[in-house]
Amino acid sequence: MGCILHFFLLVTFFSVSEVYLLLVVAQHTSLLFTMACCVFTGIAGGYFVRQQGLITLARIKQTLESGVLPADEAIEAMLLLIVGVLLCVPGFITDFMGFMIIIPGIRNMVAKRLVKRFKAEIDSGRFKVYTTGTAPGNSDRDYSAEQKRPAENEIENATIIEKSDDDSEKR
Repeated sequence: MGCILHFFLLVTFFSVSEVYLLLVVAQHTSLLFTMACCVFTGIAGGYFVRQQGLITLARIKQTLESGVLPADEAIEAMLLLIVGVLLCVPGFITDFMGFMIIIPGIRNMVAKRLVKRFKAEIDSGRFKVYTTGTAPGNSDRDYSAEQKRPAENEIENATIIEKSDDDSEKR
């Protein structure tokens, strides 16, 4: 199965589960209570995401000032963005997942695992990162396990200028 099909099945499963759980809670309590819970978790989650986002932003700034790339902090910031989306979606499952990732220790653990997985993918050669930097001699770097140069029949950073027949006759 392709990645899109997996994503579609995952979204469908969570959507159906969320609606079912909301209906069960509304049936055992009341619709007003269920709606109030969704609104409260959204407001409380927004507050916590904002607080943790500011803390993460300060850590990113501190890491950059020390001359190190903030890989873990950037992943944590991405996770906080995902948490914000999860908490905007009404439902108890997404709220639970969001509140779990808001906890700094859990978010840090997830971020470190993601960075470790990215590095393993880069080292294996299945995932390549190409950047253009401003430092001298740092224009194109391949961060895979072994540095690969283009084959002799490949052209890198070329501009093709077509010359028409009329141009050659004029010269």
